[in-house]
Amino acid sequence: MDSEKVLIQLNGENYSRWKFEIEAVLEARDCLDVVSGKTSCPQKDESEIKAWKKRDALARSIISRSLDDFHHAFIRSCKTSKEMMNCIVRIKEQATVSSKLLVSSEFHAYTWKPGMNVASFIAGLNVIVNKMQSLQIELDDEIIIGKVIQCLPSDFDSFRQSWRLSAPKTVTLSDLTSQLLACESDQLCRSMQAVSIGEALVGKRTISKETNKNSKKRNIECWNCKKKGHIRSECRSQRKLNSSTLKDRSKSLNRTGFVARSWLDIRQEPNDGWLADSGAFKHITRNRHWFSTLENIEPQGVRIGNDKMIYAVGIGTIDVEVFNGKQWITSVLNDVLYVPEFGSSCLFSLGAAAARGYKIIMDNFNIRFMMNNRTELVGYKDGDLYTLLIRRSSDNTSMSAMLTEGETHSFELWHQRLGHISVEKIKTMVQRNLVDGLRATAKGKFFCEGCVLGSMTRKPHKEVTERRQSVPGEILHADVCGPFIHPSVGGNCYFICFKDESSGYRKVYFMKTKDEVLRCLKIAMTEIKQETGRDMQRIRTDEGTEFVNREFDNFLTEKKIVHEKSPPYTPQCNGMAERENRTLVEKARSMLHARNLPRCLWAEAVHTAAYLLNRIPNRKETTKTPYEKWFGKRPTVEHLRIFGCDAYVHIPDQHRKKFDRKARKVIFVGYGPSNKMFRVFDTNKHRVDEVTDAKFNESLQKRLVLIDGEEEIWMQTADKDEDNFHKEDIPDDKTEKRGPGRPPGSRNKIKVISNPLKMELRSKSTERIAMLAAADPLTVLKELVKKLDVEYEITVGDPSNFVGLEIYRGRSKRTIVIGQKNYIRRVLLKFNMESCKSVATPGDPSIKLSKDMAPSNDDETNQMQLIPYRAAVGSLIFLMNCSRPDISFEVSKVAQFAENPGLSHWKAVKRIFRYIKGTKDLKLVYCSNLKRDKIGIPSMENQHQLIAFCDSDWAGDADNR
Repeated sequence: MDSEKVLIQLNGENYSRWKFEIEAVLEARDCLDVVSGKTSCPQKDESEIKAWKKRDALARSIISRSLDDFHHAFIRSCKTSKEMMNCIVRIKEQATVSSKLLVSSEFHAYTWKPGMNVASFIAGLNVIVNKMQSLQIELDDEIIIGKVIQCLPSDFDSFRQSWRLSAPKTVTLSDLTSQLLACESDQLCRSMQAVSIGEALVGKRTISKETNKNSKKRNIECWNCKKKGHIRSECRSQRKLNSSTLKDRSKSLNRTGFVARSWLDIRQEPNDGWLADSGAFKHITRNRHWFSTLENIEPQGVRIGNDKMIYAVGIGTIDVEVFNGKQWITSVLNDVLYVPEFGSSCLFSLGAAAARGYKIIMDNFNIRFMMNNRTELVGYKDGDLYTLLIRRSSDNTSMSAMLTEGETHSFELWHQRLGHISVEKIKTMVQRNLVDGLRATAKGKFFCEGCVLGSMTRKPHKEVTERRQSVPGEILHADVCGPFIHPSVGGNCYFICFKDESSGYRKVYFMKTKDEVLRCLKIAMTEIKQETGRDMQRIRTDEGTEFVNREFDNFLTEKKIVHEKSPPYTPQCNGMAERENRTLVEKARSMLHARNLPRCLWAEAVHTAAYLLNRIPNRKETTKTPYEKWFGKRPTVEHLRIFGCDAYVHIPDQHRKKFDRKARKVIFVGYGPSNKMFRVFDTNKHRVDEVTDAKFNESLQKRLVLIDGEEEIWMQTADKDEDNFHKEDIPDDKTEKRGPGRPPGSRNKIKVISNPLKMELRSKSTERIAMLAAADPLTVLKELVKKLDVEYEITVGDPSNFVGLEIYRGRSKRTIVIGQKNYIRRVLLKFNMESCKSVATPGDPSIKLSKDMAPSNDDETNQMQLIPYRAAVGSLIFLMNCSRPDISFEVSKVAQFAENPGLSHWKAVKRIFRYIKGTKDLKLVYCSNLKRDKIGIPSMENQHQLIAFCDSDWAGDADNR
């Protein structure tokens, strides 16, 4: 197996690389915690002991096969993988006096050698520093940085001088390295500009066909005919390109020349490995058969480390597999240059990876490429270079080039050329010869990532026909529903439903926030144990954060409960719980609307729906109810009543006087723990109680419930009114008719008025009035104008006061000024704030108002009942809408808590009063024909200018964000 192969064998020189790779293999085989000692051998459970020994044996096998004969002799007496690894570490990292002296002298003797660059110099220094740290030699960062500055060559004299004059107080070796690399890059750019104009490396210059035959082109090989002395564009056998192609090619040649600085001597290596290079601007390889796509380009110069100039003649993509520390994954290298004269090693551009958003982390042993805090690629340090774990993709097809016309290509190539059409359509075009030039052959199935990313559809979810064999209480399905816009009477905004897979019995719990899911699960498990005598074994949920978190997982692990999670965005896989929530909400909605109940009773309706569904057989089980399967006995329904009907609850003797009423009227909203208890809603107290002594009025008439103490209104159906209306034999004109069942002489005075606006039926013996409106809008408008013309006399003038507004006109300046000074004085007097001290701002930005500031005990509730909070907010809203937009923000905040305000909210209202007292003389000015300044903003002469901006503050809502 690939995962069991060790990439390298330990010898006397590659310990750092061996340690990195052996840890990666052990982690991939889930044995690293055994080797490191984090997971010790269990003491009691036989199955766990057996599993641990199996992992330890696998780790011992991997370590043993990664050692040469010399190191293998040291571990033959070790019994566990931890002992084997500790033995090797002691041998390779022992801190003797002689080794410390040797490494210290190596550090002081280390210097910049000819041919080095910044990357290689820093990498070599890091090797020595890591050796010193492994031998417990303390070395400060200032000493290392001083060593680097001291060893810099003469090319960095200006950098050294500026560093000593303006060195920052706190600096790290990484900061210094980045600055040195930038300085080195600038030096490279300046050296490129100084290159002779005849060299092929020069940018901003097209390649001329008139180049001297004795120039460097003499050694260039033509990519078309393989002969030396000319390039492909000068090749006589090359077909003439059309004008558009020549134009595009000429544009591409006007780019700055590409320079790749490989800080190594190009060596012939059999593995064709990828080496990380900080100087290369693009990836480079000489292996033409690796490319999956390859585009021909005009030769571009590439200068390598020995100042030799070689040329890139193509660019394309290569399908590869990269190792991320755990497994090999498929990837693609884009913009790879094809350089035939390059060495067998390939260059991986760190700059290109950084430009794509990768974070590169290097140390003395390995290199990692990170994206979104996830490791995408790793490599190891071999000498002064980093070798990346990249290999060719196993299914990479060999493409020798973009073949000439008339050659047969694969279906995969034509699939991409024809805009990712299906293979069947390509076969049809080939078989029926519908077009010219299409020659394709099938080379097995292929995978197109573009089609998957652009055209992937969801697979159908087959209905599960068989359930797992279980007994009640063992397997539960759970899901959270909410949030609901209107909080329940108890302040809840969510509910969670647990449904048993075997019986279909459901349990519903209500929550204020989603983080109460674990609390509800614990309650459900306790009730299941009491009611069925069994412990829950499995629970199936979606992957919401309320179910997938550390606390929830730790609890399930402690209770040995298996957690089955449905895949993301696939509610079909958790269909039982999802459909149950829909059923409960639909039943609750129907019960609420059937009796015109307020939406704050949604929780009681959901609880009642679950209570009733447990006593009703479901579609798949018609012989027994979920209640009978759960409890083992038949349920009774004789105590059921209509949800939302009127109920009358007995008032205890202790709570009433001699002639007080003995019952209070409430609304029935559900059932208690037993059949003799009922849940009722008191509209006056706005709370739900559980009672036993109650009588019900199950009238089928609809009702409208008004919570705030308003009069209850009975709504009769229109059919009954229509029947009564037609029973009255109404003549066309004024008449008198005896009512049905009336004695002689007792007559109903009925008057019918024929009017284009209405037909009105009046009866003196009753209080009922029936009005039928049937008129077009124009007639209504004419009648209204006629009525107003008769009743009122219209006068024309300039009002100075209107509904609390003080209006001032400046006709010379064409202005209208609106103020409310007198209104503010009356408002302050009304709320006893006329003597308050003024403040400069209407609100305190350090105080964030929320619902948590509502009264928390009876004393605060009673105190707030004596405070006219709503009236005060209403007065401020009127002031804000008329002439004071400067208090809009603070007034809108305090208005949010008018339903249940607390003392903190009232203090915020009083602060607004204090602000308007000090600014009661402010007025709102409306102007015409304003002058505009240079940037187009209106300006006013001799007046203050106010420019305001607004935006939605969704994040400022601490309750619902």
